This record gives sequence, C-alpha cells and structure tokens, in this order.
Amino acid sequence: MYVCTRPKCLKPCLVFETKGGGNCRAKSAVYEISCENCNYGYDGQTGRNCLTRGKEHTDKSKAKDPIERKKSIIFRHERDNHEGQPVNWLMKVIRTFNKKPLDRWIYESIRIASRPKETLLNSKQEYAQSGIIKVSFESEITKAKNERLLLKEAFKAKNPHIHMEAMK
Repeated sequence: MYVCTRPKCLKPCLVFETKGGGNCRAKSAVYEISCENCNYGYDGQTGRNCLTRGKEHTDKSKAKDPIERKKSIIFRHERDNHEGQPVNWLMKVIRTFNKKPLDRWIYESIRIASRPKETLLNSKQEYAQSGIIKVSFESEITKAKNERLLLKEAFKAKNPHIHMEAMK
C-alpha cells in the first residue's frame, strides 16, 4: 500500500494508490472499491472522508476476530474468488454530495442497481437497503387500462351473479 504524498499525510490510502482515484479527503461521497484482478466491484457511500472509509475496509479484512473479518467484502472476495490470496484493490471517489445525504444514498442505490449482478460485491442486505427509490414509468394508455381492470375486478367482486360479458 502506498503512502499519500500530500503534505503532512503519512497514512496508507486506497484512493491515493488508484490512478484517477480522486481526493482521499473527500467527505460525503459515493465511492467504488474494485478488485484489480477480476473487476468485481463494491459501491458504497460515506459521510466521512474516503481515506477513513477505505482504511476501515482494509482493516476489517485483516481483523483478528473471524466474525468481523467475514463481514469484510475484501476478505470474502479474496477467500471465495482468489483462494484466500491477497489481491490489489482500487478505490475511486465517484461523486461528492456536500450536505445532501439523501442524494448520496439515492446515487449509491442507483449504482448498485446498475452494476451487473455477476460482478457485484455488495451483500444482499446492502443491496436490499439500497432500494430507497423504485422508479417506474407508465404511459397514460397503460394507466387507463389498469384502472379499467381494477374497476372491473371491483365490480365483479361486489356483483358475482352478473356476467362480465354484459359489461362490454
């Protein structure tokens, strides 16, 4: 792991060692961590700076407590896909959201939902939590058809003795 060359900064940094990784001191950001060997990726967000969040990811992967270590996306990926061998990880700051946590959560959610499932490292719990918004588009024609169907079903439920053919 490289050490940041910024003045007064001697901390190992995932963001710094990634070409085009962005500013490791960026706060309130959406970031991506990816395996350099196979392009699997994890999308995350933090209100703190990315240096701190990246360090938490790497520290958790090396935790002495096996329960904590198993929570690490880095540890699980190396164990499951690389026979437990350490691999190089990249971390990029994708976008910052100054004092807009909801925007940050929505953006993270969209990134998780748009990543191919076969290269997604986010856990099922994170993926489910990311469903902050569900976007659906419905044309006026489709909306009118659905409303007619609902009305027919409601009428049929209240009047089971009337044949629906008579309603056409």
